[in-house]
Amino acid sequence: HFRPFLLSRHPIVKWAKIVIQEGGTYGAVLNAANEIAVSAFLQGDIAFLDIEKIVAHLMKEHTNIPHPTFADIEKVNIVTRQKAIDLILSRYL
Repeated sequence: HFRPFLLSRHPIVKWAKIVIQEGGTYGAVLNAANEIAVSAFLQGDIAFLDIEKIVAHLMKEHTNIPHPTFADIEKVNIVTRQKAIDLILSRYL
């Protein structure tokens, strides 16, 4: 028996849908932000629910590049990872 999916209960799925619908560099942002946030959670530096906050913050501030080059994706990956680290270190959540 399946229950209706509640986006309010799983807010990070909204960002995955944006990655699928919009493409471009959004996928690199979601992946980089999520990897850094999950790592910080596993190290005990942030709470579990902070993962979504970090991902949401970085997805909202990103300006998508619809048809990125490999260099664009590499740069977005590096910049997003650093921004996620900076958010965690500043305790801005």
